[in-house]
Amino acid sequence: MSQPKRQEGFTLIELLVVLVIFAILVIIVMISVNRFLKKGNDVRIQNDVGQMRLLAEQAYDANGASYIGWKSHPLVVSDVQVLLADINEVHHEPPNSTEKVVFLDSQRKNYCISVELVIKDDGAYYCVDASGVYRVVSAPCEAPVSGDIPLACPGN
Repeated sequence: MSQPKRQEGFTLIELLVVLVIFAILVIIVMISVNRFLKKGNDVRIQNDVGQMRLLAEQAYDANGASYIGWKSHPLVVSDVQVLLADINEVHHEPPNSTEKVVFLDSQRKNYCISVELVIKDDGAYYCVDASGVYRVVSAPCEAPVSGDIPLACPGN
């Protein structure tokens, strides 16, 4: 008696199992890549805030030791616009939008800059003030109710 001839190749079930495993791996990789891209965007925001701090210091020196209106000082205004456009590109906002950025520059010796981050794990905003210390905070800079209170990152 002869044995039935076995067909070579894969069955439909085997192919479906391989495709499902492949699809799961692709999804895992896509999620990981997306997370790394968002982290990269947050690093970009942090670098832009660092550059803004340097521009604030530059305007302070050129403005007679005053931060008042530093972001519109002729010496730095074009650089501030470039950084603002970069932040807006990260957030997919129009180039001149200030929705994600808070600049407070109404005091002679103090200022505050905060920018919304893309990943909201540790907080929602990256902030720096005249102290020069960078922080991840849960709220943007806010103008104090009294002019006697210095402008500072939330939580100071």
